[in-house]
Amino acid sequence: MIKKKMLPKYDKRKYYFDEVAAERVVKFVEGYCSHVQGKLAGEPLILSEWQKRDIIYPVFGVKKKSNGYRKHQVCWVEIPKKNGKSTILAALTLYMLCADGELGAEIFGAAASEDQAKIIFGFAKQMIKQSKFLESRLKVMSNSIEHIKSNSIYKAVSSTVNTKHGPNLHSVLFDEMHAQVNDKLWHALYKGTSSRTQPITWVITNSGYINTFPHRMHERAVKIQKGIFDEPSWHVVIYGADEKADIHDPKVWEKVNPGYNESLKRSMEADAREIRQMPGSEPEYRRLRMGQWVGNVNAWISANIVKKCQVNIKPEKLAGRVAYGGLDTAYVNDLCSYSLLFPPIGENPTKKDPYIWMCYQWLPEQKLQQRMMNDNTNFRLWHKQGHIKTVPGDAMEYGTMHEFILGLHTQYQILGNGYDPWKAWGVVSTLIQEGINMQKYRQGPTTMGRVIDFLEVLVMKGHIQFSNPTLSWQMDNVRTYSDRNGNRWMDKAKSKDKIDGPVSVCNAICEYLTQQETEQPPEMPEDYKMEFFTIN
Repeated sequence: MIKKKMLPKYDKRKYYFDEVAAERVVKFVEGYCSHVQGKLAGEPLILSEWQKRDIIYPVFGVKKKSNGYRKHQVCWVEIPKKNGKSTILAALTLYMLCADGELGAEIFGAAASEDQAKIIFGFAKQMIKQSKFLESRLKVMSNSIEHIKSNSIYKAVSSTVNTKHGPNLHSVLFDEMHAQVNDKLWHALYKGTSSRTQPITWVITNSGYINTFPHRMHERAVKIQKGIFDEPSWHVVIYGADEKADIHDPKVWEKVNPGYNESLKRSMEADAREIRQMPGSEPEYRRLRMGQWVGNVNAWISANIVKKCQVNIKPEKLAGRVAYGGLDTAYVNDLCSYSLLFPPIGENPTKKDPYIWMCYQWLPEQKLQQRMMNDNTNFRLWHKQGHIKTVPGDAMEYGTMHEFILGLHTQYQILGNGYDPWKAWGVVSTLIQEGINMQKYRQGPTTMGRVIDFLEVLVMKGHIQFSNPTLSWQMDNVRTYSDRNGNRWMDKAKSKDKIDGPVSVCNAICEYLTQQETEQPPEMPEDYKMEFFTIN
C-alpha cells in the first residue's frame, strides 16, 4: 500500500490511480536495474521517495477513466546536478523498452550532441551487463539496444539526426534539454509520438540560459505547473531556488536538491567557497546547483535585470507623444533596426513614469529562414508576433523600412533622429529628402561613453521599459569596450550575436541628450570689472 503522502494529486472525476501499474515500474527498476557509477556501482537501484512521488507514481499511475490510458504524455523535470537524473532516465528507458507492453516500441534518447546522447545509452548498457535477467532478454549493439520478443528498439540520437522520415516513437528521452540550440529536434521527435496510444516524452534537465529555446519551453512548463496554461498531458516538476533565496544557506540547498545527502552537502560547500573567492563563477553555480535560469555570464547587464524592464506596452497610448529616433542599418542581408525613445511625462523618470523604448526590426526573408534553422533564438515566434518584419528576397530593400519610419513620424512628435553613418546613407538620404531631421553620431568612446552610462542606469533602476522580446536577447548579447579613460561603447565584433536594437536606441539617446543640452555659459554682468595685475 502506497503511503497517502506519496500519492499524486489528480481530478478524481476524470482520472483514477492504478497502484498496480505504478508499483510494477518500481519493482522493475529496483529488481533489475543497478547503479553504474561510484561506490554503489553494481548495487540494486533503490528508488528515493522523491523519484517515486514526483515521477513514477504520477506518470505511470494516473490514468483516464474514459479509456484506461495514462494521463501524462510529457514528464518535464528540472533538477540541479548530482541528483541522479541520468541513472533514473536509463532505468525508465529500459522499462519502456521491454516491460511497458508496447509491441514494436521505438525509443529515442535525444541530446544536443552525440556524446551527450550516449551517456544515458551507456548507463543502460551497463545496467544490462550487470543483470542476468536483462542480459537474457535484450540485445546490445554499438548504437542500439533491441528487445527481440516485442520487436522494440532504443537508439541514442543527437540534433544532427535525420528526422525527415517521421519516426513512430513510443518514448523520447531528452537529456539536458537546456543545451538544445533550437526547436528542430524537439518538434521532430515530440510529433513522432502522436500515433502511439500511451507515449511518454521525458525531459529531465538542469536549468539553462535565458533567451534560448529551452528557456521558452521552461516558461511554458512553469505556466502549466501553475495552472495558467491548461495542458493536462504534461506533468511538471521543477526544483529551483527563488531569485531572492540565499544561495549560501544549507536549508536552501536541501530544498532544491531532492537527493541531498552528506556527499552532496560537502560538494556544495566547496562550490560555495569557490564563488566567494571567484565571484565570476556565481552564474554557473546558480544554474547547476540552485536550479536557476541565468543570462549570458559575460553580458553587459544581467538578463534577470533586463527582463524586469520587459512589459506589455500599447503603442496607441503613446500617440502624439514626444520621441527621439535612432537608426542602425547593417549589410544588405542582415538585421536593420529603428528605435523610438519616449521621455517620461514628468521631470524625472520613475518605474511608474519611465522612458519607453519602442523598437522595429527588418530582415530579408531568406535570411530569416536561415536564422530560424541555425540559431538558438526564437526568430520564428518573433516573426509571427510581428517583432521582426521581413522584406522579400535575400537582400535588404530599404523602401519598406523607409515608408514605415515615415509613418511613425505622423503618429508621434519625433523631434530628431540619430544614426551611425556607417552603411546608413542609402536610407538616411531618402529620409532627409522627406524633411526628416537626421543627425549622425559615430560609434566610439567620445560619443557613446555617456550614452552607455545613461542607458545602464535606466535599466538597472527599471526606469526604461520595452515590449519587444528581441531586445532582451540582444541586450544579453552586448559586449562593451572601454578606452583608458573608462568610456565605453557597444562592440558589435566582440558581442555574442546581434545587438542592433540596443545600438539603435543608443543613437536615439545621442539625439535626445544633444537636444537637452540647452545650458549656455553664464553671461558677463554689465557692472563686472576686469582688473589686471602682475606678480613680481
